[in-house]
Amino acid sequence: MDEPQLVYNENSPIYTSQEVQVEEMTSFHLYCHVNGNPNPTIRLRRGVNANVIAETNGTKWLNHTINSLQCSDTDEYTCSGDSTGLPSKKIVFRINVICK
Repeated sequence: MDEPQLVYNENSPIYTSQEVQVEEMTSFHLYCHVNGNPNPTIRLRRGVNANVIAETNGTKWLNHTINSLQCSDTDEYTCSGDSTGLPSKKIVFRINVICK
């Protein structure tokens, strides 16, 4: 299984431990790609407790949109790929919402 690759708002890559600055009240489109055979389960988690906010099976892409970012969306996020018999792969990044 390959390392996850992240892109937000159609064309901006995200790297591990990167902090993404986004303005409040804007939409945020996140695309997480994890290549594997078989296709892994891809999960997007938020925060210290790692609550799952999106999950997909049977595809190499997880797409998630926050329609209107709020200050409260500032947090650490993790995109991970899991497949039976293989070690999990993940990328951790931070969304920092610039409040008005």
